[in-house]
Amino acid sequence: MIVRILGLMDTLSASLLTLHLLIPLSWKTLLLFGTYHLLKAVVFRGDVHSLLDGIAGLLILVSMLILNPWLNLAFSLYLFQKGLVSLTA
Repeated sequence: MIVRILGLMDTLSASLLTLHLLIPLSWKTLLLFGTYHLLKAVVFRGDVHSLLDGIAGLLILVSMLILNPWLNLAFSLYLFQKGLVSLTA
């Protein structure tokens, strides 16, 4: 159950990160999801996926100031596939 909730949050983060490329989102939304990924990286530390979650969290927080479409798209695809795998597990 918890894996599916985390997968749903990853999928939602990926769609918001992609949407942020088209429409500037509120800083509160980006702060919420960036903090979520940083906290998840700290709680589940010790593997590559946690490191990538931490980097994704930092990218979401930095995207409030500087928008890099290629990095946003790459991490959005990563979070989307990770969320889908978690949802189907």
